[in-house]
Amino acid sequence: MGILDNINFLTPPSPETSTDFRFLDTPCDHLIRNEAVPSFDIDALVQPAIYSEPFVVYNNFSYSDQINPDASTIIKTKYPYVNTGSLVLYQIIDSTTSSPVEETFVVSEVIGTVYPMAFPPRTNSVSAKQKIFVNSTDYRLIDFTNYVLSQLYGKIQFTNADDAGTEIIFSYLADKKQINPVNLSTNLVNYEVLGSDQDGFAIIRIYGRALTSTKSKIILRYGTDQRSCTKCAGSGILNDIFFDYNGKIQEVYDFSKMIQDFFKRLLTIKGSNPFDPNEGTAVTAYAGMAKTDGFVLSDLIKSDIVNLIYSIRDKQNLQGNLQGISLAEQIAQVNDIAVRVTSPTDINVIIEVVSKSGRIQQITAKVGS
Repeated sequence: MGILDNINFLTPPSPETSTDFRFLDTPCDHLIRNEAVPSFDIDALVQPAIYSEPFVVYNNFSYSDQINPDASTIIKTKYPYVNTGSLVLYQIIDSTTSSPVEETFVVSEVIGTVYPMAFPPRTNSVSAKQKIFVNSTDYRLIDFTNYVLSQLYGKIQFTNADDAGTEIIFSYLADKKQINPVNLSTNLVNYEVLGSDQDGFAIIRIYGRALTSTKSKIILRYGTDQRSCTKCAGSGILNDIFFDYNGKIQEVYDFSKMIQDFFKRLLTIKGSNPFDPNEGTAVTAYAGMAKTDGFVLSDLIKSDIVNLIYSIRDKQNLQGNLQGISLAEQIAQVNDIAVRVTSPTDINVIIEVVSKSGRIQQITAKVGS
């Protein structure tokens, strides 16, 4: 259970309260993002073929090897896979300002025709040049602006009918492109999860028709279990911005703000804040002492908490001179502090705290080394 789990955030804040974003005690979604697949064997998907236009130029040259749409290869996740519906595959290629992706389009007579780029372009990386032919073979390039770009999906629409029939070269840096589970044009499977191996890693079959380039790399997003999660390190809790069910950033106020203000200072390592060397406590450093003297450990933590309360009260007094601060977000007293050793390196600190509004709450924080 998290320290803010018993707070009813549907209760409106009091008029005089100050507010802050909730970033403490955020439940982790155990989502692995942007995991590169180092063992991806794209050579198994290509076949010799004659390249025909229209074509895309990758890193200043086009490839003659084509991808066999029906060929497939196997990839695996790096961590155990939990099927939460969050599995997404992306493809991406290397591109730089000196070696961008280049695509050539011929403007249609039908204004409004949509031209999909091979990859979504990165923000502010797109430039366009129009070919102006001097004779049947020679041409010069001029800047071209008669188009509208859908940045997110990499789709282009030309806006001037007078440009019909001309060739436009787009240069850009490629962003990752999501791979649909099913090919939208053929209704055939692009990739499928075959199951899991003995370690719980997902076994995924990916087909050649899923890819745009023979130089594609695969990136994964998927859910894993709490024990294997790299974001929360198995704790289940993150100190990060919390979004509610409506997608809005949740705010803390009144009693919830008092709890967050208290615990973010409790778990801050003293001396780590360059702007206030007295901010925080040494509680996290005490965790390694859990296997030695529990009585000494308890006294040290209680002493730090008492000093912390005085510090918070001082800062709230200064804050009250500048902006509103409610009784519910001010600490009146701490009724009890209990320190429980749960493992050689983990400690549970249980505190019963009372606000100036009279509300009492028992809250628990886990401290680990």
